[in-house]
Amino acid sequence: MRRARPGPRGHPPPPPRPAQLPVLGLRLYASTSAGLEALLAEELGRAGFAADLHLDRARVTFALTSVPVPPFRLLVCDRAGMAIRSAEGHFVGPRGLADVRGKLARTEFDRAFSALPAFGAPAPSTFRVAAAAALACDFMFFDVKREATPIIAHRTGLSPSEEHPDVIVDVEVLPSTLHIGVALPLIPLTPPSSRLPRSVAGAVLGLAAPAPHLTVCDPDCGAAELLRAWAVVAPHSRALGLAPRPVGPAAAPHPPWVAAASPRAWPIADDRLSRVISLNPRLRTPVDFAGLLDETARCLAPGGGAVLLIPADQAFPQAIEAQPCLVIERTVVVRDRDDRRRIVVLRRELKPPGHRTDLTAGDRARASQRLGGVVGRRRREWRRDSGRSTRHGGKSPPQEKRSS
Repeated sequence: MRRARPGPRGHPPPPPRPAQLPVLGLRLYASTSAGLEALLAEELGRAGFAADLHLDRARVTFALTSVPVPPFRLLVCDRAGMAIRSAEGHFVGPRGLADVRGKLARTEFDRAFSALPAFGAPAPSTFRVAAAAALACDFMFFDVKREATPIIAHRTGLSPSEEHPDVIVDVEVLPSTLHIGVALPLIPLTPPSSRLPRSVAGAVLGLAAPAPHLTVCDPDCGAAELLRAWAVVAPHSRALGLAPRPVGPAAAPHPPWVAAASPRAWPIADDRLSRVISLNPRLRTPVDFAGLLDETARCLAPGGGAVLLIPADQAFPQAIEAQPCLVIERTVVVRDRDDRRRIVVLRRELKPPGHRTDLTAGDRARASQRLGGVVGRRRREWRRDSGRSTRHGGKSPPQEKRSS
């Protein structure tokens, strides 16, 4: 080993520079639901380990500036990973599927697999392909998976495994773009069997600003997936879910933190909740939504917030505007699975609205003097008192003589 040269005038030599991690500078990607790209970019900006962000439809790519503690604590995200290759072409029909095979056969996986230990993942021995294909490609995701699995096994020397793979290889095919990457672990928010996209649930949680020691309620919790995800993000908060009342003697019991109640009448005192979050699985009409808003305004503490997922029908925002105690702070449109919905962020006003003000009569008089410079004299008013006309606080006027 080469010895370090001594510093000038007998000073000790400078300490050796630490070796740069091999994962720094790699391009990573995070996929989300269409419409939530800007929200995901905001979360990556606050995370502190991402730079050079590039937004695409349902996808954000970025350069890694520091290695975060695994797993990734990204909320507005369905899947994250290391980008191995992005290729352009015409991937439509049988010939497009053949081009996908050719791109995979010329892809190098060694650098991405060698960087997995830096993210808390062991060196892989098995893999599984998670494929996705756009409808315009004229082939399905299982066609991509069938063609990609033997090619990746030949290129990497790993064994395919569908049950418990060590690594997941993402292959996403669009009509003009092919994305290949290696998935990285995320904190668990929704179970694998859930039909709810992880990014939508994470967007509701992120917009609600989870923090310890808050009291949160889901008035239509369903299977309580959203409250379980809240417990993962903010473990020391108090959660309460409301579910429809059980019907019949064989009804399944609810967890201890889920109360059986109607969404229109909550068993909660006034001004007791810090947050109200809901995906509203049983919301059908604006009338039902108006009842939910009334209970939200009643139970939220002044300054508290609510984050609700509602249909894109214009009648639902109009129901919010008709509620005087709630103010819309932000609206995000979600376009997932060919469905348009909105995430609305509401805030309970600190003071209830009304016609009363803090101005006194003296304040109004002084304001009138400043504006006009003159305050009009009060005109003398006459009143009838026992058949005689008198001024306010004055003497009786002289009687007029009537001619006979």
